[in-house]
Amino acid sequence: MRLFVALVLPPPLLARLAETHARLVEADRDRAVRWVRASDMHLTLAFLGEVDEPRSRALSVALDSALTGMRAPELGLDRLGAFPNMTRPRVLWVGIRGDRVALAAVHTSVTSALVPLGFAREGRAFQPHLTLGRLRESPHPRPLGTRLQALLDTSSPDAAPTAIAAEVVLFRSHLGAGPPRYERLATFELGA
Repeated sequence: MRLFVALVLPPPLLARLAETHARLVEADRDRAVRWVRASDMHLTLAFLGEVDEPRSRALSVALDSALTGMRAPELGLDRLGAFPNMTRPRVLWVGIRGDRVALAAVHTSVTSALVPLGFAREGRAFQPHLTLGRLRESPHPRPLGTRLQALLDTSSPDAAPTAIAAEVVLFRSHLGAGPPRYERLATFELGA
């Protein structure tokens, strides 16, 4: 099973994200980007890759123990960006603002719970973001159209209010034709 652990966005942030997503998709007249469905967006805390059934059960127990009593972060959306950068974008994203201390604590608890189960710690620093889409690469990355590039270049931090993100989920990703489908295997509630 292909698994990952993610913080699920509360409905007010998902609604705001859907608005931003719709504006970007509409501006992508050249179809340079493979867009993630707005309803599937989540903040990935750890990507685990292929995991067998017994190990997935151990994951659920470890995550439950690690997240018990953790404070839920209050988060909001921030500015738009790209990896590796806006000059050579491969992945388009929206940043996260808000209680970064509580968010970092949740991330650390998740990744620390994974190490005893044989999962390696991520080598890069945690950069909380929501992936909006990936540039198409057949045979070379397509350039962004002028409307989409202008929208990305003029983005500023989102002034919308924040919301409590209290749900961490162990997801299974089903790949195939079309966009991936995500199945919840276990849900862990964070405290207020």
